[in-house]
Amino acid sequence: MNLTIPTSAIVAARKLLTRIRFERHTLPVLKHVLATIDNVGLSLAVTDLDHWLETRVPATIDPLTPGRFLIPAEALKAATRGDKKSQAHFAVESTADGITLTLTAKCGGLVVKTIHHVESVDDFPARPAVEGRIQALPKETFARMGTIGNGPARKSHCHPILDSDREFKTAFNRKNAMR
Repeated sequence: MNLTIPTSAIVAARKLLTRIRFERHTLPVLKHVLATIDNVGLSLAVTDLDHWLETRVPATIDPLTPGRFLIPAEALKAATRGDKKSQAHFAVESTADGITLTLTAKCGGLVVKTIHHVESVDDFPARPAVEGRIQALPKETFARMGTIGNGPARKSHCHPILDSDREFKTAFNRKNAMR
């Protein structure tokens, strides 16, 4: 199975997935990213046994056959070091020694090829069942969250949703005046 993923998409996916510190686990299988191919495309998921985080990634898949395999954390990290506007190529093969993942990326104008031995996908924990309905958040919500998280430094007592310290002080004074 061969996957070609833009480096920018891998960087964005890794930035999200590292919110769960999967690279620091002591269990070898949890140091991997679960790659799932279905009719919609490619999704990457990580878990720490308490949380599950999953994202979709644009990829060219050849042949497009549904399946699952693991990507080691160091391979995903190596793929993010590729040149901007380049692509990383993942090739998954079953050998006598087990499953190997070959990563080919362009770094500094040179083609770099690394081979990784991966854990069995059967050892990766199953996705937890979700009760109820899953609803995607609008892009505006994520944009606003980024503004809050990466915005100017705020005082520790300031509420992050309010637009300015003045609005916070006004709301704080009204609350105290009612007491």
